[in-house]
Amino acid sequence: DWLDYSDDDEDDAPGPSSAGRLGGGGGSEGWSKHGRRRVHGVDRAHHARLRADVGVDRGALQGSPRARAFAIADGTGRGGVVVGARGTVDDANGPKVVPLDHLQMPAALVEMFGTSVPVEALQDAYAQCGRCLSRTVDALLALTLDDHDKPRPAPPESHTGVDLWDTLPREVRLLILDRLGPKDAARAASTCGDFAETVRAWRLNARGLHLPADLSVAGLASLAGAYPLITYLSLRKLREVVRDPVDVRRILVGAAAGPAVCTITSVDLEGLDAAVADKDLPAVLDCGLDAVTELNVGRCRRVTDKGIAALARHRRGCDLRGLSLAGCSPGVTVDGLEALLRGKSGGFPEMRRVDVSGCMGIRGSVTVPPRTVATSLRMLNVASLTELHAKLTADAPLENLSVSQCGTLRVLCVSAPRLERVNASMCKSLRRLELRCERLDSAVLQHCAELTDVREFRCPFLASELNVTGCKSLTTTTLTSMLRETPRLRALRAEGCVALEGELAASSRCLEVVQMDGCSRIGGVRLAAPVRTLVAKNCKALAAVWIEDPPPPEEDDEEEGR
Repeated sequence: DWLDYSDDDEDDAPGPSSAGRLGGGGGSEGWSKHGRRRVHGVDRAHHARLRADVGVDRGALQGSPRARAFAIADGTGRGGVVVGARGTVDDANGPKVVPLDHLQMPAALVEMFGTSVPVEALQDAYAQCGRCLSRTVDALLALTLDDHDKPRPAPPESHTGVDLWDTLPREVRLLILDRLGPKDAARAASTCGDFAETVRAWRLNARGLHLPADLSVAGLASLAGAYPLITYLSLRKLREVVRDPVDVRRILVGAAAGPAVCTITSVDLEGLDAAVADKDLPAVLDCGLDAVTELNVGRCRRVTDKGIAALARHRRGCDLRGLSLAGCSPGVTVDGLEALLRGKSGGFPEMRRVDVSGCMGIRGSVTVPPRTVATSLRMLNVASLTELHAKLTADAPLENLSVSQCGTLRVLCVSAPRLERVNASMCKSLRRLELRCERLDSAVLQHCAELTDVREFRCPFLASELNVTGCKSLTTTTLTSMLRETPRLRALRAEGCVALEGELAASSRCLEVVQMDGCSRIGGVRLAAPVRTLVAKNCKALAAVWIEDPPPPEEDDEEEGR
């Protein structure tokens, strides 16, 4: 409360820094009671020397003899701020004029601190303090101690160490700022011009922003608008801070007010259960971020099928390409999932990525629409899912399918010409499997303990991996049949397949890695393949291993190679 926010014309009268507020004989005496503490960056003696030469127009007469030293009249009706090379008012340092009209902060901050802190750093500090003048002043004053408490710096000649910061490459400095986070980086920017420039460059390189939880809503809105090129904005750390839909909107509107309004394509609201419900989803798309195509509302339990329908009716619902509803339970059901996957007929013609992991409202059998436009479908830990059928057309673009940890899934039947990866690991009840996927590259079926009925496994381009580790019921005959249908397979992982017995034989021109640890009943392995790695530890019954030359290429393969 001892800061002088009044005009210098009022210095002789009782004011915030005079005897009228503090007691004593006058303004100078009241100031001395604070141990001659200087406001960080304010040199009143220096200001007094400049008063005679500088005029200001702040609604008063131009060129007043008592005008402030930190604003220069330019005859345009408003003044500007002169900032030297290191934040000092000095013509010899090549001053630059920053118009007050363009400052996104009160002029009082420039008046108090502009001679020692760069204007950009002041703007950052003001934004980080929730655009609150008093909080910003307190934060900047915290950098200054009383003269009698402040440690005396050693003479310059006694500093024998090397300033390692100046020796660091620019890329290393940016990596250091990545570890600091947005709030600490803003604090660093307020210390000196060099840090301010580095932080500015770091912000230009940033592509994602996770808002911190220790700022006010106004501060979060300002911070969201301070990064010019981000494509991803996450509010997931704000679960305990943001509990009102109005606050979510304020933050998103703040981001839309910044330069990244045209670059932010993904918004993450995961975990904001108290602030996001069905009626709030359309409002998220009305905040001015018209480039947003991906939305994550995972673990928002009040989101249901009605919210999906509301998005489908919204004017921008047709632009959505990704939607995560993971953990939106129990409101999201089979009906909502099928609406997302139907494409144009469901109201989402561009929907490519769908995540309904952990949605306990999805029960029983699910059928993927034949002409779905989705390229990725994640259904992890859908505990009540019993069957999944996907018989897709030749032009259906589905490439990734994950049904991992679906403990009640018993039947998986997939016919998808463009599918490349399937993950059905830890589906402990899975018994029946049908895969007709010409382009499949990776199949992960580990720990499907009940898998016995592999009715079809037509995957001619399966190359990267076939993982059946922990499939305790898988027989030698079934595994041999699967290997026969995958001539391009390079890696087989079959650890812990205790039902394998007798001799396992495989012939392939591509198989290089075979891992069969813990197959305690297997008696022999015969491989006609270019095997480089074979691991068969703890195979107690293993008596013989044959590795032979791979078979010659077939005529069809030779023609394909030509």
